[in-house]
Amino acid sequence: MTRVTFPDGITELSPYTFYCTDLQEVHLPASLREIPDYCFWNCQLIALTIPDGVTRIGAHAVDWFTGEIIGAVTLPASVEFVGYRAFPDECDVTALNPQVHFETATEYAERIPEYDWYGGEAADVLYSDGLFDYELSSRGAVLLGCSRFLNQPEVPDVLEIPAELGGTPVVAIAANALNTSESCADSLLFGIVLPEGVQRVEADAFQCCHAATQISFPSTLTMLAEGSFFHVYAEIDFPNGNPRYSCENGFLIDGDTQTLLYAAPSSQGQPIPAVRRLGDSALDNWKPAGNEIRLPDTLESIGPYALDGQYTGDFSPLAALILPDGVRELSDCSIYGCWEIQLLRFPATLTEIPAYCVANCGLGAVEIPEGVTRIGEFAFYYYDWEQTELSAVTLPASVEFVGFRAFPDECEITALNPDTHFETEEEINQRNPDWAYRIP
Repeated sequence: MTRVTFPDGITELSPYTFYCTDLQEVHLPASLREIPDYCFWNCQLIALTIPDGVTRIGAHAVDWFTGEIIGAVTLPASVEFVGYRAFPDECDVTALNPQVHFETATEYAERIPEYDWYGGEAADVLYSDGLFDYELSSRGAVLLGCSRFLNQPEVPDVLEIPAELGGTPVVAIAANALNTSESCADSLLFGIVLPEGVQRVEADAFQCCHAATQISFPSTLTMLAEGSFFHVYAEIDFPNGNPRYSCENGFLIDGDTQTLLYAAPSSQGQPIPAVRRLGDSALDNWKPAGNEIRLPDTLESIGPYALDGQYTGDFSPLAALILPDGVRELSDCSIYGCWEIQLLRFPATLTEIPAYCVANCGLGAVEIPEGVTRIGEFAFYYYDWEQTELSAVTLPASVEFVGFRAFPDECEITALNPDTHFETEEEINQRNPDWAYRIP
């Protein structure tokens, strides 16, 4: 996708709408009022016309990291606020409104508390200390990477992250800081120890850290993001304990939110503990003891890819998946790719089945309860019709909206509500212009 034209009538975009895409040219509608944070971050834009009527431009909205540089941009008189680093530093910004406010790093840190971990002008500078790269925040050093460690001729059995870098205490681990997928060490095996003092681990911090066999966390850890362990196969421990997080029977749990964050290989065959939420990709390494997945009665929500059969392994032969009463929230792709599920039963507490939620599952039957009002795009779609037997489905009277291609093309749909709206391709193009790039 290199060019997008928005139709008139659109007044709102979402943060990260075109984040890290190959977009080169965009035509914004006159009806637009805001360009939110990170909306076009790290795109390939080389020019942008902002229509009169836009009043607010978010932080890093059109900033770049590796993309092309927008040389100049003119802000119409309607623009009142421009977020921190909304445009690249090299971009010449002309504001037709002399009263427009350009947000400072300090103001941004106050508005977005998480920014303080990377905030301040010092965060624009990359530092190195021996084998490690880091940046500075007002709280301390943030580990960005350790590629020189991972590409040594001989990698030690344990990677111990230093307690200090450049004389500054290490307080956080950034996204992809411990990704080993492109290093010489990816085929090796070693443990990782985070030092006491580390307080925060960002989402994707350990993404594709294939080489890790054991990860030891400190007692000082206060924030461990969901989705930190994609394609990780390590065991987890807390040698000095931790007041918030624990790992028992291979299950890493956030005690404050009662969220299952990760299942280590040793969790296989163990019952899923009594938690309120299954986190993003939490069960990637887990398999049931038999042919049945028993979800705890305490469960209230299921995160993206939590039961993703594409990565969790073969659940075959799994006849049915029964979601317990009390589950009120599913996410995009929560149950994506569980080929062998023949019957899926939703609880009466559910009101929405999100986009791609059960896509690419080999369902023979599905029961949608009264109370569900919305079914997202591609929610039950299967990209190989021969692999699914879902030939018919009945939508209860409560269903008001069915997203584009929510069911397989060959599936016969009976809607008990004559006013149920079935979204068209034209409508989804207006609602979500980049939907085609989300197809798993």
